[in-house]
Amino acid sequence: RFHEENATIELEWTSWDDDGEVHIHVAATNHFQDGESDEYTHVKTVPLVDGRAEIDVSEMPSDFYKVVLEAPHNTVNRWVVN
Repeated sequence: RFHEENATIELEWTSWDDDGEVHIHVAATNHFQDGESDEYTHVKTVPLVDGRAEIDVSEMPSDFYKVVLEAPHNTVNRWVVN
């Protein structure tokens, strides 16, 4: 969920295994649609057991964000639309 008032994105997840960490990466572009690559920025690492994180995107203003959650056993990619 995007919070416009403080330019943060709130993330939540459910895990089958609470060991390890989640690496959170964000891109504020969609160059992929033109056959190019998007540049993802690592913004935070949190314990998997937390089940949530809030990330600050105030330094990368955009109408949408591609968010990747990378955990030990899987990776999830989601779009957050402002």
